[in-house]
Amino acid sequence: MGVSIPLWFVPHQGRVKAAAYNQQAAQSYYEYHQVTLNGQMDQALQQYAKNKSSLEYYRTSALPNADLILRQSQTAFRSGEIGYAEYLIGVRNGISIKEGFLQTLNDYNQSIIYIEFLAGNK
Repeated sequence: MGVSIPLWFVPHQGRVKAAAYNQQAAQSYYEYHQVTLNGQMDQALQQYAKNKSSLEYYRTSALPNADLILRQSQTAFRSGEIGYAEYLIGVRNGISIKEGFLQTLNDYNQSIIYIEFLAGNK
């Protein structure tokens, strides 16, 4: 009477366990990157909302004020009410506001591009 144990069973069992561990590692890797992507998307959406709010501020309030500053500086300089130095300060302030608007517009567009990137859109 003898017991026969197939020799191929032990190596096969080891490969099955290795495949199960590889599957578990791949699942953990996937879940980690999924959480990371969701966090990046949430952060990108918050940045988009902030940029949209800033852009709306510039369009409704800051840009009209910048135009007013530029017009008043030019009018006051032409009429002689202010000197050249005050005129330049007014022009610098008006242009600085417009530059801030352009930077905010760029940030807004970049946030949209980044959201589309994270969403997988081209």
